[in-house]
Amino acid sequence: MFSHGYVNDVNAHNRNLKNDQIIALKEKRGVMGLSFVGEFVGNRTIDGWLHHFRKGMEITEGKNIFAMGSDFDGMFDIHLIAEIDNVEKLEVVETAIVKNFGKAIAEDFFYNNARKLISNRENLDK
Repeated sequence: MFSHGYVNDVNAHNRNLKNDQIIALKEKRGVMGLSFVGEFVGNRTIDGWLHHFRKGMEITEGKNIFAMGSDFDGMFDIHLIAEIDNVEKLEVVETAIVKNFGKAIAEDFFYNNARKLISNRENLDK
């Protein structure tokens, strides 16, 4: 699990993952949490956020490993993406993902991928 960051190829930042790290997450059935921190994105727009999502999908060859890693609890809104600076604006993210990737990908991002990761971990502990 990688909880908060983005794709380093899109914006070189020490909190962002390199391609080989993203591929390793995919191969291990891991999850990559995408936050809403503008500095990690490279700008503070939903389009910049979507660029990371799109590039990540290319790197994983269409396998959606992404989950929400918002950072709402640890960042001031001056650091967050302008259109997504609090939990009440998550509909903006949902609308953008559905428009660009479809409803199933949005459901995976918001719920299913994290749930699968937790379920897999619980099965490993048995």
